[in-house]
This record gives sequence, C-alpha cells and structure tokens, in this order.
Amino acid sequence: MQIFEELRKRNPEFDTKIKAVEGDMMEHNLGISHEDAEKLRNNVSIVFHSAATVRFDEPLRYDVYAANIKTYNGLVRDFILTSG
Repeated sequence: MQIFEELRKRNPEFDTKIKAVEGDMMEHNLGISHEDAEKLRNNVSIVFHSAATVRFDEPLRYDVYAANIKTYNGLVRDFILTSG
C-alpha cells in the first residue's frame, strides 16, 4: 500500500512488527487478554484501531459511538493511562 511506502523505505522489515490483537470492544478492557494487554502496555507505541460492530440491527448512532468513541476511550483508559 502506498501509505506504507515511506515507512518501508526507512525500515524494510516494519511489517514483521504488526500483530493483530483479538478483542471485543463491548467487553471490559476491550476483551483483550491479560497477556496481550501486557504486550500492548510494555511494547507498543503505535496502535491501528480497526474495531467495528457486526450488529446490523443497532441504530447507526450507537454503532459509530461504540466503534469509535468507546473503543478509543478504552484504549486510552486501559492501556495508555495505566502504563508506566
């Protein structure tokens, strides 16, 4: 992807550091396992958030809130503010 070209020039092996983390944005701590949470707190400096809801019967306003605001706040609260 073109978006990663500059990064690839600087660090050709960057994509070996990208890992998916399973979770559930509706659960406590975003449904992320204790082990993955510790890895995030101790080893991660950049997060690509791609959480989404698959409940197509929910109102759109709730879906947008859950997928974006709630998850972002959870990342900040549970992983950024509690690290270090």
